[in-house]
Amino acid sequence: MSLSIYKIFENKLAKTGAEVLCDCLKRRGVKVVFGIPGVHNLSLFEALRRSNIRVVSATHEQAVGFMANGYSRTTGATGVFVTVPGPGFTNAFTSVAESFLDSCAVVCIMTGVRNDIDQRFQLHEIRQIDLAKPIAKAVLTASGADQILELTEEVFQVAESGEPGPAILEIAANALWERVSPQSRAKSNEKATSQLQDGEIELAKVMDQIQRSKRIGLFVGQGATHAAEKVESVAEWLRAPVATTLSGRGCLREDHPLSLGFSWAEDGMVSVNRIFDTCDLILALGVKFSETGTRGYGLELDTPLIHVDASDRVFDRNYPASLTFHMDAEEFLDKLLERKAHLGPREDNEVLKAIEEQKAVQLPPSMEGEDEIRFILGGQSYSPNRFFNTLREVLPDDAVVVTDTGYHQVLATRHLRVLAPRTLITPSDYQSMGYGIPAAIGAAIALPHKKVVALVGDGGFAMSGFEILTAVREAIDLTVVLFNDGYFGLIKEVQEHSFGATCGVKLATPDFEKLAESFGMHYHMAVGDIGDTLAKCIKRKGPVLLEVKVTYPKRDMIFKVKRRWKRDLKQSARKLFGE
Repeated sequence: MSLSIYKIFENKLAKTGAEVLCDCLKRRGVKVVFGIPGVHNLSLFEALRRSNIRVVSATHEQAVGFMANGYSRTTGATGVFVTVPGPGFTNAFTSVAESFLDSCAVVCIMTGVRNDIDQRFQLHEIRQIDLAKPIAKAVLTASGADQILELTEEVFQVAESGEPGPAILEIAANALWERVSPQSRAKSNEKATSQLQDGEIELAKVMDQIQRSKRIGLFVGQGATHAAEKVESVAEWLRAPVATTLSGRGCLREDHPLSLGFSWAEDGMVSVNRIFDTCDLILALGVKFSETGTRGYGLELDTPLIHVDASDRVFDRNYPASLTFHMDAEEFLDKLLERKAHLGPREDNEVLKAIEEQKAVQLPPSMEGEDEIRFILGGQSYSPNRFFNTLREVLPDDAVVVTDTGYHQVLATRHLRVLAPRTLITPSDYQSMGYGIPAAIGAAIALPHKKVVALVGDGGFAMSGFEILTAVREAIDLTVVLFNDGYFGLIKEVQEHSFGATCGVKLATPDFEKLAESFGMHYHMAVGDIGDTLAKCIKRKGPVLLEVKVTYPKRDMIFKVKRRWKRDLKQSARKLFGE
């Protein structure tokens, strides 16, 4: 097969399906493709080699999907990855689902088995399209080379339109090396226009409500991250307090006087609810009111709600709105700002005082028992608050911090202020362990001029730590901060509180200094003050590993935000084991 593929590529009179695919990717502005080659997509990797598109391979297909996710979420561009059929796709399944629930635009180019032969039970042959449909916005199939151009355009449009998400293009293996007819290659490359709401009548209603409202609150999500400057302009014009979802953080700098921060209160929403209770109107921009985005549905809205989103499927699901706008958040903000002169300036100095009062009550942030958690560096002990405040001080405002999921994630999202959009990347609604390191690699490849830091627990490291080999091979400037407590720490806490015992949470951890040496990365030793240690670690080029030992005694569950989980677990335990 390799000889026939070689001859096709040497025939300059015809383009293969793989070459047409690469042409389409280049027209789309794709600069990087993540993937692992296999026998079914050799012709695609040969076409990629001959193109100017960078190919980044990994140690596992799940990681290439996470890399594409990190690439997309830090840039707003669509991440692209490729898999072979069968195990290649099923390995990547989790990363596709992460992008699906996190509203992240990625395109998965999934090779199928050959369809030019009658034999069944081919290598890797499964009903992968049926598997893919529930976790993708769409699954398109190119059974022949002549379909590749049109379907490649379509799969990108699907991934990027409305609520972003993963879209999958399956291409039969033989279609990649088949020649493409000139008529097919000449098809139109025009993008479909998005059918969004014009909304002039509804906009007049919004302006009327704004005019009649004494105080407006803004609740902002990931769908507005590309319009952060306009979020700030509208917030300052309306004197509107701003709260964000986890993925929307940084749409307004969290040191801005109008920012409600992310989690002042122990249950994560007390301060936001207190401020929003003083508002006459809430504008929700680019949010879908998910469990994570509302911190366990802890957001309480007794105020009239106007919900704006590029996807109409998110309306009236968990929080009914008095008015919905099927419109991109930036377009909606533009329309508001166009009418700023008509409405005139708004004065509300009391809201700034109210926000400051809440900060005074809730700051410095504390959790039940959190003062017992200690981060150990160079024999010195630090609180999580001190650690993450110091990390913020030594990082540039636009540095990108990527977390895995777990204890460190909760502590980081609580204590680390976010000062720019798309600079805190964390698995949100799907919460895949193993996300942190590969997603950070994708972010670092996308933004080589920015500092990227991966925060990961020892459990997440065990799942995807070998991707450091990818970072070393690609000479990526990446700092990995490893929080080592020897457990699946967050689950251990829940088990101890609910059952008084643990099961399956103890980890066997290696000597990370020796492991880093074997990987070819620098293991950073703590030097003096925590600020000096973090500053020198961040400034060092190339892949760097900083190990932080985490200690905490057995105690009651730390996070009051998890009380609903504790209640549900207790009820389940009573049913299983009796009172």
